[in-house]
Amino acid sequence: MLSARTGAALVDQAARLRSFVGERPELSVLDVAASAAGRSVFEHGAALVVGDRAGLLRELDALVAGETAGSGVEATLAAGGGIGFLF
Repeated sequence: MLSARTGAALVDQAARLRSFVGERPELSVLDVAASAAGRSVFEHGAALVVGDRAGLLRELDALVAGETAGSGVEATLAAGGGIGFLF
């Protein structure tokens, strides 16, 4: 999960994360997901569902490019709204 106050900030955050992960091949998807747990939730968010490192990088590239890749979901939360997880 990524979130930011604006859509542009969300793209910037995805770009920074893409760069960070791309430069550190030792990081697994689990490492990246664990570091994002418990972070603040803002109005703009993206959920990336991936099974491996290549998938994570692919989804981040798509988010930065303004595209929706295979498993990425981007949303804007309404004021006072919450987040729900559906399985």
